[in-house]
Amino acid sequence: MGDVLSLDDIHVYYGAIHALKGVTLRVGTGEIVTLIGANGAGKSTTLRAINGLNRPRQGSIRFQGADITTSAPHTIVKNGIAQSPEGRRLFGSLSVRENLELGSYRRAARAARAESMRRVCALFPVLGERLDAPAGTIVFLRDPTVRRHATAAEPGTTVLAVGGKPGEAYTPSAWEWYFEAERFRDPLDPEAALRLMDEANERFPDHVGVVYSTACWEALAGRPDDAWETLQQAIALDPKAREWALGDEDLAAIRDRLRADG
Repeated sequence: MGDVLSLDDIHVYYGAIHALKGVTLRVGTGEIVTLIGANGAGKSTTLRAINGLNRPRQGSIRFQGADITTSAPHTIVKNGIAQSPEGRRLFGSLSVRENLELGSYRRAARAARAESMRRVCALFPVLGERLDAPAGTIVFLRDPTVRRHATAAEPGTTVLAVGGKPGEAYTPSAWEWYFEAERFRDPLDPEAALRLMDEANERFPDHVGVVYSTACWEALAGRPDDAWETLQQAIALDPKAREWALGDEDLAAIRDRLRADG
């Protein structure tokens, strides 16, 4: 049997940062394939490339034989690829039931919505008691020692699982703050992005990607002196940050100063 999903020599960038370098992956029909690595290794970026959220600059992605490298995210979902992120984000204005129903908005899934809801409530009995409660009001005590698992419940389903180091509890990656801040590019709202990056810097003060991204947002916010100071911190963490900055349009306001300093 052939590959249901294949990635060939995938390269993904965040601005000037080369995040994925030549990733190749094969997932066969009915297989469960696990991608394991430490924070920042590129697991989330790989999933975002598959889902069309981060388009590769090089390489190709094929699903069931069709090239989806440049397909829009909604088209990829329609074709049968979905992601269940660890971030636990909910639509707070909707009920628990409505949040669950969003997972079956496709026509084929709507036909089996009642059975899907029954199966989910059987797995998590507390949901059946609180389906009409506002989302976010159900609290689960998360034990980091509990092992998660993925199940291919429908015929032909293929599971690609992503996890951290074996035996260790999952912890959020610094890149999750980067992704969240990127939504403030359109429309541009650097101050909102910087509020997120402030939180990221508190948690990951020595992460070059976080510090570098903060410098970019400071420059876009019209604060070149702050951007310059933050960029120097990024360069101290990794000298490659200087090379990134020289080609990064976000830092155009301080590029001449960087060249003169070099």
